[in-house]
Amino acid sequence: MFLGSYRTFIKIVETGSLAATARELHISPSAVSKQLAGLEQRLGAKLLQRSTRSVQVTEVGERFFHRCIEVLQAAEAAESEVRDLTGELGGELKIALPQAVASEEFTSLLYDFTRTYPSITLDIRVSNAAQKLIESKFDVAFRVGHLKDSSLLAVELFRARVVMCASPEYIQRFGMPSTLSDLADHTLLAPSYHYLQPETGRLQRPASPSVRENHILCDDLGVLLNLAKSGAGVAMMWESYVRVAVAQGSLLQFDSLIEHTPRPVSMLYLSRDYVPRRLTLFLEHIRGHYGKALTASAYDVRK
Repeated sequence: MFLGSYRTFIKIVETGSLAATARELHISPSAVSKQLAGLEQRLGAKLLQRSTRSVQVTEVGERFFHRCIEVLQAAEAAESEVRDLTGELGGELKIALPQAVASEEFTSLLYDFTRTYPSITLDIRVSNAAQKLIESKFDVAFRVGHLKDSSLLAVELFRARVVMCASPEYIQRFGMPSTLSDLADHTLLAPSYHYLQPETGRLQRPASPSVRENHILCDDLGVLLNLAKSGAGVAMMWESYVRVAVAQGSLLQFDSLIEHTPRPVSMLYLSRDYVPRRLTLFLEHIRGHYGKALTASAYDVRK
């Protein structure tokens, strides 16, 4: 009974709305309000300040929110431990995956895991937003970039670098750019959050007024990949994202003409007293592919 009200309270804090909580939990708004009122009455404390438009968590409610998360994690760990002891392998893994990592090569790696362990469900959320593992209850997250010290654990898998590529047909028609100035004669395909400053060869934000007219910007790397394969231009892409297309011959890869430092790609997970077997198997499956030992350092993924 208490766990149900704890889950409801956590969801209210996460969504900031009783109505949104009701929609996500597939219950009525009155049921959400009743659970919250009962919880506050049982505790003898005001957890939320409610208005007609939103809810604000109180100082006491903020502390209780984090305790509720710990309680639910402990309950889930207890259930996982029992399943592991009885030999029942199953359950769900919630995975946060940035689009830069969600390449065809990596999704094949996920598929291999599901074929090996069909009783384990993968709930994969692809987003470029920095997901919070604890609050959003993710088991594993992947990040591109340097991380700061924290209580979360991380295993660096590989270093991602930006390369340029184009279809064989495009190169045959327009030639392969060999210098930075050559790019002025080509259509450049780039993520919408970056573009190339022609004078310096540096990646810049698209808010700068010097953005060139022959850019095609897109916030979906899959669309950029398909544009490149169809001959729309020269693409700036993560090397790991285009590796399969290059191996298949639908793209020709060449070293990037821009200034770029390879960035670490890391797998992150929570430090906990008991790690469910399904999570251990997943961590070993991923790090085994990249030949990385399952030793981790503490990092901060809040940014």
